[in-house]
Amino acid sequence: MLSLATKPTWKNFIFSLSLWYLFISLFSLVNTTPVPISYWYTFYSKFSWPNFLLVYIIAIWIIPYAFHSREIVKLAFLNVLVLAVYIFIRYINNLWWDPDYYTAFDKNGVKYLMSLKDIISTEVIKGIQFLVIGYAYRLILDRIKLEHDKLELEKSKLNSELASLRFQLNPHFLFNALNNIIFLQMNKSGHTLDALFKLSEILRYVLDEKNGNVPLSKELQHIKNLISFEKIRYPDGPINEDFQIEKGMEEYPIPPLLLATFIENAFKHGMQGTKDAPIVFRLLINRDYLEYQVTNPSRNPNSGKADREGTGLENLKKRLRLIYPERHKMETNYQDGFYCAKLTINLF
Repeated sequence: MLSLATKPTWKNFIFSLSLWYLFISLFSLVNTTPVPISYWYTFYSKFSWPNFLLVYIIAIWIIPYAFHSREIVKLAFLNVLVLAVYIFIRYINNLWWDPDYYTAFDKNGVKYLMSLKDIISTEVIKGIQFLVIGYAYRLILDRIKLEHDKLELEKSKLNSELASLRFQLNPHFLFNALNNIIFLQMNKSGHTLDALFKLSEILRYVLDEKNGNVPLSKELQHIKNLISFEKIRYPDGPINEDFQIEKGMEEYPIPPLLLATFIENAFKHGMQGTKDAPIVFRLLINRDYLEYQVTNPSRNPNSGKADREGTGLENLKKRLRLIYPERHKMETNYQDGFYCAKLTINLF
């Protein structure tokens, strides 16, 4: 849309002319004189097209050609030249449609023809007005385009950073998952094949959902698959799941793999849950916020934070800063034998 409004093409000319006639229509509608709207529409159409040409030439040709390049002498020459041509065209056009256009009345009511000096001064003033409008129009468009390009650059940078983080995240998860399967095989567990099948489901999600957002229901199914995968390694460890999703929020868009890190860390760094100290996963989502908390027993309260907050949590923090700036809060702490990771996101 911005390129259509600034590039000197036929499409741009038609677009600009349509915009001009839109303004003519508005002026005709708001005119308070007791004259039909059709009269004013016809009047502006006959007498204002040189004004349109002046604005168009200034905005689309002269500013990019001389103003942006800071060629002051060339800019001044072109402005004077265009203004002179504009006055000549205005003069011919006005007389064509109304031979009495440049007549006036003195204080006695006697009709007289305006002098050439008065005609030129009147048209110069009008020309300068529309010359200023041309500059203002183009500079506003340039400002909008600059802001648009800035946003696009920031968006591109954001997507690049997110892609980089996601590239780091996937191998990080895969490394942990393969360790689990190696653990099962070393212990000659009969669940090794089940773990491989479950891993294939998880990796399909990781590989398929690379860009954009996914419905909350998909991310929820993914974290349930992760928990099931870890249960194969810890079949006797109690795990409590408390997922409360407000009706209608199942399709809420959420970045993929955002909720996986807490689960990976809980099983990688924590202890197997017991009846009195289970691993607990809580997820509450309503129309205002998302609250996600993972609590697991831990035996390493002093050095645990340094070990835990490695690649996974650091990547998660970076993603949250990029996707939800000033809209999230992430906390991790150890208390009474439990390590707790909590994330709150304001959704609206």
